[in-house]
Amino acid sequence: MLNRSLITYASTFCLLLAVSSPSLAESVGQTANQSSSSSSSAATSSDVQQYVSGINPPPATPTKTSKKNSRFGLGTKSRIQINGFLSAGASQTTTKTNYSIPGHGSVNNETNYMANSLIGAQITANMTHDLAAVLQLLANGNDTDGNKPYRVQAEWAFLRYSPSPAVQLRAGRFRIPALLYSDTEEVGYTYPWVTLPNEVYRILPFNDMNGVDMIYSHALGDGNWVIKSEPYVGTNQSQYDLYTNAPDLIPAGTTATFNENDVLGDVVSISNQYVTLRGDYTRANLTGYIPALSAIDGATLPLFNNQEASFYSLGSKLDYHHLLLVGEYAHRDAPAHIADLTGYYGMVGYRLGKLLPNFTYARIKTSNTTALETTPFAELPESQRSYTLGADYYINHNLVAKVGISEITPLDGTDGLFEGPVGHTPVYLYSASLDVIF
Repeated sequence: MLNRSLITYASTFCLLLAVSSPSLAESVGQTANQSSSSSSSAATSSDVQQYVSGINPPPATPTKTSKKNSRFGLGTKSRIQINGFLSAGASQTTTKTNYSIPGHGSVNNETNYMANSLIGAQITANMTHDLAAVLQLLANGNDTDGNKPYRVQAEWAFLRYSPSPAVQLRAGRFRIPALLYSDTEEVGYTYPWVTLPNEVYRILPFNDMNGVDMIYSHALGDGNWVIKSEPYVGTNQSQYDLYTNAPDLIPAGTTATFNENDVLGDVVSISNQYVTLRGDYTRANLTGYIPALSAIDGATLPLFNNQEASFYSLGSKLDYHHLLLVGEYAHRDAPAHIADLTGYYGMVGYRLGKLLPNFTYARIKTSNTTALETTPFAELPESQRSYTLGADYYINHNLVAKVGISEITPLDGTDGLFEGPVGHTPVYLYSASLDVIF
């Protein structure tokens, strides 16, 4: 009954959205000129993603500010820009066992309104033509990895210096650009899913860092292709929910603290109006503490101390007229007590006017299962696959409605990304959201 009602709800929702679009019926007979218009819209979407990621300086907004009131030599440009983003939605599965979505929360067979709900604001203060301060504040319903739901946090706080149009330097706290949508992970408007594919985006256990980076871009040939490099270095401290092979000593979901020192990496991409290809490599020295072990030993002893970990990823996106193709591959090598994970996904979508139906296949697996099984207090292996059918309806240039149905199957005798045995497979995850930028 639960499955039928949710499927009926999702199907009806998509149908009503499609019927309500005056341009959808006309889209079947679109001309080449309309296709050109579609590609222009895709370029605008890319600009939005770069804008909200804080990489490109926000477009100047002309105002009536006089030179007398304009500080730092900005003339008629607005000194401070404030932009916001918001998501509101609900998720539910067909099992009582929690399904963990890092960055969002845990979902089970009770309707959850917290996992898909957040609000954020990005404040950019332009001090001179080439110097700006960027602050991003976020409050969401995430209750995983030691997070407290709806606690306001400063996700970003950095200075950005642009000595030339091709070079930007940032210092402070910013997002590690490890994956295709890392910079805009909280901005649901910038990607086609209700939440990003869990099989890839849960692999890197920390998203932010304190440090410095440089963004260098160079146009190739006639300027249609742009190559970009972003080396970065810094440190971070994060929390991580562990599910180990010693649940009697370390209860399931115990939060560990990771110190990520000597974080060093680089992301290189090449792109044009339609295609993006990118690769990233990140390494760090990790020290991990588990409070439960400290209580047993009577001292704060590290589970592992100053051990090297690495991460790499490859990603591609084709956004051509009506067709949208996205794929990513990611792998991490971790200290002995932590799972070495490999994940990947592929998505295909096709625009029908304002509607974007899409389908995604995703997979994650553990490559050091034997070592984990023989190491005390080690993390449990994770392996699963999922199929996701989704639909996005772009109500206007600022608002999109999304629905998604995922079939999730744990594999290789593991619980997958669930927090315990699910009792039956496959498990279905139903999600819906409204994502807005303003």
